[in-house]
Amino acid sequence: MKNLFEHTSSPWIRYSSYEYRTAEDGTLYIVVSADAKPEMYNPMKDAESLVLAAVNIGLQVMHKAPEDELKSMVLRFINSYEIGRASCRERV
Repeated sequence: MKNLFEHTSSPWIRYSSYEYRTAEDGTLYIVVSADAKPEMYNPMKDAESLVLAAVNIGLQVMHKAPEDELKSMVLRFINSYEIGRASCRERV
């Protein structure tokens, strides 16, 4: 795959772990874990695997994978790449 992001630079702070939390209204959020540590991260160094992982999740959604499996995949993605930040939420 040609490097689509070779001229991109976007280091940011990410945390060492994330978890699901459900609000009183039933909204499921991904939040920073209580014991997580901040660290510098450049997502573009992992751009190819990031894109492939996102596509794989999309394919699993299209093929109607079980909800627990999808939640696990999404949380692994967030813990690996920390993409989405505040937009990582869904209705329970």
